[in-house]
Amino acid sequence: MKIAQNFLSVVRTNTLENLKHDLEQSQKYNMTLSNLNDDIRGFKHDFANIITAIGGYVQAEDIEGLKKYYSGLMSDCSKLNNLSMLSPAVVNNPGVYSLLSSKYYIAEEKGITINLDIFLNLNELNMKIYEFIRILRYLNGQCH
Repeated sequence: MKIAQNFLSVVRTNTLENLKHDLEQSQKYNMTLSNLNDDIRGFKHDFANIITAIGGYVQAEDIEGLKKYYSGLMSDCSKLNNLSMLSPAVVNNPGVYSLLSSKYYIAEEKGITINLDIFLNLNELNMKIYEFIRILRYLNGQCH
């Protein structure tokens, strides 16, 4: 009887730990979606101002100013392209997605630029996903 209770206790503890991990992953995923939504909403809001500013350079025939302005826009567009690569549809594993998005925002806060290109289906790796995640944990030179 006591062995059965101990076993049941271990199973419950393991289940709770798994649920806690899943909840933490969901919270990171929600944070990433919220950040993406804020970025997209901000860009949409600024789009009219961007077009108006371009019109101002064109009307003033300030080609050098327009080139400088355009260069700044391209830098911002590159960031948005990276964010589009960092989506659940592209990174098709919730654990890897959460880890990559977390590392992306840590790097961004530190002023580090990351260019993302995803060329593989994470559900078809020839290794266990936790082994792949162990490799990714070294992004930004940190071990978490």
